[in-house]
Amino acid sequence: MIYHVDADTHAWAYARTNEPLNVSKDKLLGYLRRLRAALGGDLVLHVTLGSKGGRTEMATVVPYQKSRKSFGDDEKKERIHDLRVFMSGMDDEGISGIAWTDREADDGIAFAASALKNIVVVSKDKDLRMIPGKHYDEVLGHHWETDELGTLYIEEGKTYRDWE
Repeated sequence: MIYHVDADTHAWAYARTNEPLNVSKDKLLGYLRRLRAALGGDLVLHVTLGSKGGRTEMATVVPYQKSRKSFGDDEKKERIHDLRVFMSGMDDEGISGIAWTDREADDGIAFAASALKNIVVVSKDKDLRMIPGKHYDEVLGHHWETDELGTLYIEEGKTYRDWE
């Protein structure tokens, strides 16, 4: 199984400006290796490097992502960018990266999920929950599947729809 990971959230999580960049990279790589081992499949890390699909230019009333804690923190933004670049070039046994320059990582994963077979979407982004296919929740540690009609959860061999 190939797991397509929204790695932008991991860049945010490991962008600690109170430690050297190489320490942040080592911690991030350690986490990704543990995730790969736990899942037993390859990881494809999707990262945003570019224009964010024009969202920044379209946000004319309030700057795009202004509510984020790091909005005015240039040091944090630089660290996030450095970690995204690190992951985009990753080629570590079973872990590879893709840099999206014309869209955000979650949009890249949606594109991949619609074009490829037998992948699993890994993202904390609630917008990706509507993408039909297999998903993995890193926080809860379980797999589930979405079809065109609603969410189909897979747990201990039992299936049930979330509206039942």
